[in-house]
Amino acid sequence: MIQDNILQIKYPRGQMNLVIDRFFPATLEKARLVFRLMRDHSSEGDIRAIYSYLDDRRQHYKTEMEHYATVVSTETRRKEVREASKELHENRTLYIRCKRNMELLIEITKMEGWS
Repeated sequence: MIQDNILQIKYPRGQMNLVIDRFFPATLEKARLVFRLMRDHSSEGDIRAIYSYLDDRRQHYKTEMEHYATVVSTETRRKEVREASKELHENRTLYIRCKRNMELLIEITKMEGWS
């Protein structure tokens, strides 16, 4: 169940509450653990909501990457180029992580009809 941006997964031996904005995009190891729990103990709606969230974040990071790539290619001041390069690298890492989280979510949950 997702409420107030918190994903709650209840399973036989307890429950897990994840603050979605802080947890995702997750490392593959952490995502694999959570997606397996979601497959077994979450509704299809919750799984689709996480997929949608990851897709939104992926698009955000892509836009940020494009912005910082433009800054890096057009800026002449070293400090600004260095800062933009750092931001470009961080956004690229998060973009890739979102994409891999989405692929892993599909693989583990085996849900059909992803958009």
